[in-house]
Amino acid sequence: MVDTYQVITTPPANRCLEDIVDYVRRTASDETALYVRNGILETIKKLRTMPDSNGIQHNISTEEITYRRIIKWSYRIIFTIDEEEATVYVLLIDHTKRDPERLKRIFGVE
Repeated sequence: MVDTYQVITTPPANRCLEDIVDYVRRTASDETALYVRNGILETIKKLRTMPDSNGIQHNISTEEITYRRIIKWSYRIIFTIDEEEATVYVLLIDHTKRDPERLKRIFGVE
């Protein structure tokens, strides 16, 4: 295990974050939306060190790939770790109250 990982937020995860920020902006305020955005990004930045200390997202992990999650407020950040490249890939950001079966469909797990 390395000390510091590169963290890459994928285009789908970026779109998720944009959707969350847009929703908060519409339902609360610009200031709250900025606060939520910065909080989620700060949490993602923390994945540079010890990303494997975060819980496994068991309902979508398989023998081939382990998906992990970190929670910020009521948002779930799903990621995977490539140890060979020392890279964390942030794949999805969603609300924790969303149907967990939706994750299975997104990640193609039966």
